[in-house]
Amino acid sequence: MHFEHSIDIAAPAAAAWALFAKPSLGPTWSPTFKSCQVLDADELTVGNRFIADVVGAGKSMFTVTAVQAGRSFVWESNSRGVRFVADHIVEPAGEGACKLTLVCDFSGIAATLFRPFIARVTRRNLPIEAAGLKAPRKPAPEPAVAGHRQRPTAVLASASRGTIDRDSSAVRAV
Repeated sequence: MHFEHSIDIAAPAAAAWALFAKPSLGPTWSPTFKSCQVLDADELTVGNRFIADVVGAGKSMFTVTAVQAGRSFVWESNSRGVRFVADHIVEPAGEGACKLTLVCDFSGIAATLFRPFIARVTRRNLPIEAAGLKAPRKPAPEPAVAGHRQRPTAVLASASRGTIDRDSSAVRAV
């Protein structure tokens, strides 16, 4: 199964890349990430591993398999019979702007068996993750419960290009 989602961001590519560059910060800008635990080093280097807890998908260990610094990275997970490959691409799109593309590919026996569930979660999560890079966030109030973390403000702006699901040939505008 192949899914793709792109947005235009009213910020330089370097600003969008900076948010990707430390995977442990994913939960601070993307509501689809509950957590991202660093197993090696908190940087995008081939071989580094992270345990990401994604809304609707649970925890999986991801390994960075490709990096083009400032431009793209790929991380992969093999968990519970599903091979998941996620590509994150940031491209300059004129002065002070960039295009973000998120690409997800799923394969494996469990991906086939749970195709409707995986498709539903992915179609929901991709636009939310991309929007996390553009939507300003107000800092959370001071935590009332120990262990609650405050989210910093994301300052990138964008316009959605829609979600392309090549598996069903559907295009969904966000």
